[in-house]
Amino acid sequence: MQTRNYYYLIAGLPDIVLEDRKLSRALPEVTEEFRAHLHPTDLELLNLLILPRDNYNLLQLLLKKDANWQVPAVYSREQLETRLREPEGLPIYMQDFIEYFKNRPENASPVQLENQLTAMYFEHALGTDNNFLRQWFDMERSRRNLLAAFNARTYKLPLDDQLIGDDDTTRAIRQSKLRDFGLGNDLPWLDRLLQISEQSNPLEQEKAIDLLRWRFIEECNIFNYFTIEAVLGYWLKMEMVSRWLRLDAAAGAEFFRQLLSDLEGSYTFPKTFTI
Repeated sequence: MQTRNYYYLIAGLPDIVLEDRKLSRALPEVTEEFRAHLHPTDLELLNLLILPRDNYNLLQLLLKKDANWQVPAVYSREQLETRLREPEGLPIYMQDFIEYFKNRPENASPVQLENQLTAMYFEHALGTDNNFLRQWFDMERSRRNLLAAFNARTYKLPLDDQLIGDDDTTRAIRQSKLRDFGLGNDLPWLDRLLQISEQSNPLEQEKAIDLLRWRFIEECNIFNYFTIEAVLGYWLKMEMVSRWLRLDAAAGAEFFRQLLSDLEGSYTFPKTFTI
């Protein structure tokens, strides 16, 4: 696979850290700059990272919810509304999910539908031949599944509908009774994730998770200076910083209350699982 270098593009990007309180350029602006400079093949890789925003938008349209439209996204609202009627122009996993949604179980909750769409997305994304993205998507899916498993253990919750995909991690989670599910040697970041999962403050836990993700990106890209991998890593970091700039303490508490409310639509939680 041909490797392209984006010297001018990357050299012009400002340094960012997770604790930034201000960005010189917003994520949509940076995304448009990347779109203008990336080779079409590399733009497809960037779109793989942006698609979770389209997944959110798609699910809101299907559920007929008037939620905030996420930008940047691969598809505009008009494009996505049109392709709901003619889904052939969408990625295959989205087409499959639209069909699944039409025939969904009557008792399927929004959380279960979101998990189904996310599982389909990861299966699609992990088909990429880009090594950085494969590592990232594999880590992200494993991280999500492990956090779900930790919460299930702590709060005595059913786990089956919470696991995404069927891989070595999910099989170990289902079968092992060990604290780390026997995955500590395979996932070098797992011990840190276990420590994070035991934090009592939800916002601090979320920030620690993003710091873990941030460091994973840096480790994967330690020798990638001007390649598409550096561009993709920068975009992921920008997305994290942008999210935290929008999420002050009050908004964060409301975010987690809403998360728990959504989950309670599927499960009954102990009274201790509150903010």
